[in-house]
Amino acid sequence: MAAHELFRPGSNPLAPLYREELILDALRSTWTGARTFEQTKELMRALIHGPQKLRYCVELICSELFLLTSPANRRPLLQDLAKVLRQFGGDATEAAKLVDLDINALGELLTVTQGNRERRSVLLVPACTSRSNDYWHAGQASVLASGTATVFCNAASKGLSVGGSCFIGCDSVHKPPKEHAGIVRPLTPYHGWHHGILQPSCQGALSETDQALVVVDLDPVHLVSGKPRPQLLPEPVSMVAYLPIVEVLHKEGNARALTASLRDQLKDKKGSQTLARLLNTKAFAAPREPLDFRGALAKLLEAKRDRRLKADLGGPELDAFAGFFSNPEAVRQRIMVCLQDQHQQPAPLAKADGLDLAPAWLDFLVADLTWKQSDAEQPEGKQAGNKQPAIRVPPWRQVLAYPNAGEGGTSGGNPTA
Repeated sequence: MAAHELFRPGSNPLAPLYREELILDALRSTWTGARTFEQTKELMRALIHGPQKLRYCVELICSELFLLTSPANRRPLLQDLAKVLRQFGGDATEAAKLVDLDINALGELLTVTQGNRERRSVLLVPACTSRSNDYWHAGQASVLASGTATVFCNAASKGLSVGGSCFIGCDSVHKPPKEHAGIVRPLTPYHGWHHGILQPSCQGALSETDQALVVVDLDPVHLVSGKPRPQLLPEPVSMVAYLPIVEVLHKEGNARALTASLRDQLKDKKGSQTLARLLNTKAFAAPREPLDFRGALAKLLEAKRDRRLKADLGGPELDAFAGFFSNPEAVRQRIMVCLQDQHQQPAPLAKADGLDLAPAWLDFLVADLTWKQSDAEQPEGKQAGNKQPAIRVPPWRQVLAYPNAGEGGTSGGNPTA
């Protein structure tokens, strides 16, 4: 189901993507009866002990989360569902039944009461929404209601979606203990600094523009351990890595390769020249050049080596380096905490550029957006990179022409790329 979105809804109750019965159904088609006892034993062991992480997960896409937030959402959701069902030739009178089935199915999946299998204690929520607050509070409510952790992954796109992605667990609802001078409380790779785990004050989530890979160690079994807490039980949600993404693009190389890729779609040589000129103009906003970023990193490490970075102010090299990222303040803050607290809480060091560096200096990802030419587009005698990707999108007229095609997707064509 969805609110203010357009796709053909399915008629089955909400269910996790990973279910043991689906694996068994897939195995049935290949079962010949010729397997030995040892082979069957290995198969059962793999089924029971293999995909442990997936056994605890359930997914809700974007507005499906509103099933959780309030009973007042039931009628608006079924009205939206009825409207979409009519557009795709479905039975709108079934909307109330379908919504009630989804609510009941979700309750059974997340409940803390003993069932026939482990409960689903981790809620995965990919979204593209301008209402990140709603998802934060729904995640906090899920922790308090059933000890369910939420992984909220929202698009960061100006004017469309407002980011705010985060992990939501026990620390998102418990008041943190009082801080004491000279003591760094949370144990993280960044000397106590962490980002991407929601705090009770609704701080800690990624910003509206922040693009980053956040890695968290999440215990799906002991998310809520009660009191007294077992002596050696690790924290149920703990920071592993915050990897901000910096986008770079070689403007001239990108224009040359993209023009070559599109030459079959352009009318003549003049069209290719026009496209190349447009891609090289200042009006075509592009991320920084790869060499510019490498230079900024080299200057930052040189300033660290020469002890020109101050623990209270940082320095111009740090400001220039942080400016390459979508959330400069988070990158700057992480390095500042390293300068201030590295002695109170040391971190494992890695060798880079002749220096022993903590993760705060090296944990980032570089996304080179420069277009790569395929074999067919390369000049003679030169080797190519990856093949040019292609995505097929079936036209809407085919979708509406065949309303009774497969469930939960587009109709009248193959929806896959």
